[in-house]
Parts: sequence; structure tokens; C-alpha cells
Amino acid sequence: MPKDGPVDLGDAHERVKFNTGRVTLTITDYAGRPLQKARVDIEGLNDHRDYFRTAAFSDVFGRVSFSGVPERVRISVWHSETRANYSRVVDVPPTGITELRMLVETYEE
Repeated sequence: MPKDGPVDLGDAHERVKFNTGRVTLTITDYAGRPLQKARVDIEGLNDHRDYFRTAAFSDVFGRVSFSGVPERVRISVWHSETRANYSRVVDVPPTGITELRMLVETYEE
């Protein structure tokens, strides 16, 4: 037991901020056709103290959803079947759902 009272934890006792943003994406080509099995990566850009990165694949309708997203992220899309790719920085509000449609240029032969 310390003799002089509680030990100072410094900044370690700061309140942890949880990410509460939600993003729903629809991935299509320029003709409006949904791209299924597109890999979507989301990486947080808020600060360097907290690290956020996740990925998922779009469904048959070209949709994919994420929860717990930071307020500023880079969203990258890669569709290997058509060699389509796209990347964009997005601001995500902490409440509600941010719905985005991402059009990607395909390179089918």
C-alpha cells in the first residue's frame, strides 16, 4: 500500500471516446449495375492515438454496412472481377447513418 495516497495515473484515466458513426455504401459501375463481392476497406483518419481499420465485401446488391466508424475515414473499394477501384475521404457524423453511392469505373475485357 502506498503511504502518500493514490498513485497519479496521468492521462491514462481520460475518458475513452467510442466511435458511433454508421456508414452504408452501395457500390455500382457507371451504368448503375451493382458490384457484388467488392472489397471495401475503411481506415480512420482522426488522430494517431486511436487506430481504426476494417473491411467487408459487398452483397449481391452491391451494399455493405459498417458501424462504430470514426468521424473521418478513408474508404477504398476494390472489385477484382472488373479491376475497378476507388478511394475517397469521408466525414461521418457521430449520429445517424451516412448513406453513400460509390461509382467505380470498370475495366472489363
